[in-house]
Amino acid sequence: MKKLLFLLCCLLMTFSGYAQKNHWQKSSLEAYSPLQTLNRSTIPSKFEVFSLDLNNFKADLSVAPKREDFVQSNIVLEFPDANGEFQSYTIYEASVMHPELQAQFPDIKSYVGIGVENKTAMVRFSITLFGVHAMLFAGNREVHYIDTYTADLNHYMVYSRKNIIQSNSFNCLVDEEVTELEGIHFSPRNNNSIASDTGIFRTYRLAMACTIEYAQFHWQAAGMTANYTRSNKKRSCFSRNECFHDKN
Repeated sequence: MKKLLFLLCCLLMTFSGYAQKNHWQKSSLEAYSPLQTLNRSTIPSKFEVFSLDLNNFKADLSVAPKREDFVQSNIVLEFPDANGEFQSYTIYEASVMHPELQAQFPDIKSYVGIGVENKTAMVRFSITLFGVHAMLFAGNREVHYIDTYTADLNHYMVYSRKNIIQSNSFNCLVDEEVTELEGIHFSPRNNNSIASDTGIFRTYRLAMACTIEYAQFHWQAAGMTANYTRSNKKRSCFSRNECFHDKN
């Protein structure tokens, strides 16, 4: 009898440790005035709005294991998609900053989630002073995004990439004329080269810069945050499509 009770307790502890948690709640667009919403350069033609319990969300993430530690995570969180449905993901901390740089910005974190029900699904998201920004991938649909919707960082818009409408025109001023550089030659690949098809997941160090105008627009730490958010989204594409990972 004692052994049976002990086994039951162990099973309960195991299931409680892997319990799925949902900090999101669907909201209505009519609940927000234009003064509460944030300005955006792109406006999706269709999106859903969800409220987020940000404090408890961060509390669960604080105990998520680091991806490079190669231990099984018991943090399972739900994320909404653009169809208004929820998907569960096993969460790992996946910093894209060098440890010394990460120590300087402890409030800037990034994570990766692996789909529980849908094994082809993945979420890559960051938490900064601008709130939560996420990209949700799946093998059976287009990419979905989660971005802050209101200035209080408690409400978020979830939309599909196919519904994005560009609101601001962009004019690229880069000179596209190709200039050949003298003295630069690329050697053919030899047998001593590192093969790219070994199945080894490599980490590279990235040097990132921005213009003075961009930094002044976002001012101080916010400039770092804006760069981090954009860089994290790009890394999620590299990591999924090219098996490529880099750190600042």
